[in-house]
Amino acid sequence: MSGTVVVTGATGFIGGHLCARLTRDGWRVRAIVRTSGASLRDAEAFEIPDLAAPTSAPRLAEALDGADALIHLAGRAHVLRDSAAEPLAAFRTANVEATRAVVGAAVAARTPVIALMSSAAVVGDPPPQRVDADTAPRPTTPYGASKLKAEHIAREATDGTRTVLRIFRPPLVYGPRMVGNPKRLFRLVDSGMPLPFGCIRNQRSFVYVGTLIDAFVASLRPGLPPTPPLFPSDAEALSTPAFARAIARALGRGGPIVPVPLSLLRAAGRVGDALARLGPFPLRSVEVDRLVGSFVIDGGATRALLGAPVPVPLDEALATTAAWWRSRRADAGP
Repeated sequence: MSGTVVVTGATGFIGGHLCARLTRDGWRVRAIVRTSGASLRDAEAFEIPDLAAPTSAPRLAEALDGADALIHLAGRAHVLRDSAAEPLAAFRTANVEATRAVVGAAVAARTPVIALMSSAAVVGDPPPQRVDADTAPRPTTPYGASKLKAEHIAREATDGTRTVLRIFRPPLVYGPRMVGNPKRLFRLVDSGMPLPFGCIRNQRSFVYVGTLIDAFVASLRPGLPPTPPLFPSDAEALSTPAFARAIARALGRGGPIVPVPLSLLRAAGRVGDALARLGPFPLRSVEVDRLVGSFVIDGGATRALLGAPVPVPLDEALATTAAWWRSRRADAGP
């Protein structure tokens, strides 16, 4: 495949991997970035500080002129302890209004394919135990609500046009240059401290960034018909302690996993809820729910719809991630 792909969020965790893959595959990449100093390889940079600003419309139109696809990754990510005075308003601007502007510009430019990065958070946070394309969205956080609204806007903009919309709802994404919860988990395992996961008997889906990128690239295949929301994931779901042990094997280190009763974990979360009113606290009920709850995605259905390759094996994915983590640790020095 070849052609021109516009990527927003091109310098982020996922965007960096995606742009590198697209250029290796022969695509011409137009990377929309916030600042001109952004580091890019083999991509044409379009500096647009605020996608939602009306003044950005001409530059968006220029970036999308003649493009074969738009992959919209940019947005405000979920955070555990939000410092914004109005989190819902902040998410609405970054995730909803920016999507309205970018997707509207792509439709006006008659871009054939739009791939929209949404999130599994649209079905709940914590989500139902098992999720597929038929699961009814019930977001429970400002982040999830903003992502669902962005989906609705994108559908409304593309309905009745020749632009094919593909919505991606990945679970937790890990891999080199990762951020957020997976990075925190790697740090905890690497610290060697005991982890209180021994009594957790859940099942959770994860997705390696390389597997997610495979799905995005497959979604650009010419002639692929419209699809329902897509849930890319690794081949198997794992319990929280099993994932932590797999990380420890990849790192060649890690502390014991101790059997702390779930009732004590939940009690600690309730204490954290109370203390969080006074300031940031590392463990609250919502974090406990994520640790102990189950969330299983049928990634096979997404792979079949897209004709995507089989997921990167877990051991290979974690080995690559651990190599990056060790290099990052070495760069930090003593």
